[in-house]
Amino acid sequence: MSRRKKKGGDSAIQWLLYIIFGLITTWLLASMYFKKSPMELFDKKDPSDLVEPTVNVEKLLEDNAAYTAQIHKLEKELKKCQGNQGYPPARINIESSYVNMREDASLSSTVIAKLPDSTLVRIMYYGTETFFLEGKQGKWCRIQYADKEGWIWGNFLEEIEE
Repeated sequence: MSRRKKKGGDSAIQWLLYIIFGLITTWLLASMYFKKSPMELFDKKDPSDLVEPTVNVEKLLEDNAAYTAQIHKLEKELKKCQGNQGYPPARINIESSYVNMREDASLSSTVIAKLPDSTLVRIMYYGTETFFLEGKQGKWCRIQYADKEGWIWGNFLEEIEE
């Protein structure tokens, strides 16, 4: 039996095919990794193709003037609302000698003032959650008294006409 000798050129072509196959595989895997088509990997934008954005100064000035006018209008409306608290003043109406004004809407919260019966306060707003205290349903109320703000049980308040 005779063995044939392979020509040196055959193995070089074989290696060249392996290299080409490896490059194509790498190219396809890279396109899968970057979630682009294989041709998009080579799609580079020419910097000369990019269009520089234009700025319309007149349009910017018009928009700025419109926004400024809108801000002034809203500021005027806000000033009107700042004096109006939305709720009337209230009088504390309790059977004991005083009620605790608390830092937060909770019985475990820190007491920041003790307000006597019939004290006038300004209601800022009522809390959104309904609770039960001593079997009665009610909400916590954010109030303002003197220079302090705090929470008291809303059932202890009697709204009065201004």
